[in-house]
Amino acid sequence: MHGVALAYTHADTVFGPNVNIVDAAYSIRFAGNPQLRGLTGAAYFDVGPALGFVAHAPPARDHAVLGARVSLAFDAQIANVTIGLIFGYRGGVPVSGTPDGWEGAATALLRLGLVFDAPP
Repeated sequence: MHGVALAYTHADTVFGPNVNIVDAAYSIRFAGNPQLRGLTGAAYFDVGPALGFVAHAPPARDHAVLGARVSLAFDAQIANVTIGLIFGYRGGVPVSGTPDGWEGAATALLRLGLVFDAPP
């Protein structure tokens, strides 16, 4: 099974920047029940574009980063509701405000979402 994952992520750090990321990914479910009924586990591989907005990152100015997302997700699905862990990497090139060549971060996140079936 495959589909599209849309996500918004907000991250605050103790001694550094805060980051807002909007991304879309092509998602492939490589483990799990194809039926969205009852309680089941699922695993996904996601890859796609990402756009991040970084603020309060001295000495750099606030800026935007255009790049990509790659992740693995492990979920428990109850009918159309999914909750789980997602491990990934988001990185890219600043497109405004800072001269850095590359910015990125490895992440481990808790996710809550909805899963919809679409007939082929």
